[in-house]
Amino acid sequence: MKIKRDFVTNSSSTSFVMIGFKLTDYEDEKTLDILRKKYEDLYIGYGQEDGAESDDEIIVGYIIRETSIDDLDYTESDYNSFASIFDIVKEFGLSEKDIKYITSVRMS
Repeated sequence: MKIKRDFVTNSSSTSFVMIGFKLTDYEDEKTLDILRKKYEDLYIGYGQEDGAESDDEIIVGYIIRETSIDDLDYTESDYNSFASIFDIVKEFGLSEKDIKYITSVRMS
């Protein structure tokens, strides 16, 4: 009898492009909760599973476009909400120069 010894997973991933900024070593969860309620479509990703480069990084912004291996269609966002990213970045004491396009993959 053969035994399969490979890593098996049923998780899937979603590729995305967003406009936003990165935070490192940020622990003020209360501020993030307020932002989440104030800006309904705001994406906040914690660590590598959510698309950040490392587990001590948080990415904050608006997803422009995303696609999943399970669903080859893509989802496109409402571009009118992107203007608020300039207000959000100021709430963290950052400048407009900190706003970037971020491309990544997150677990679905």
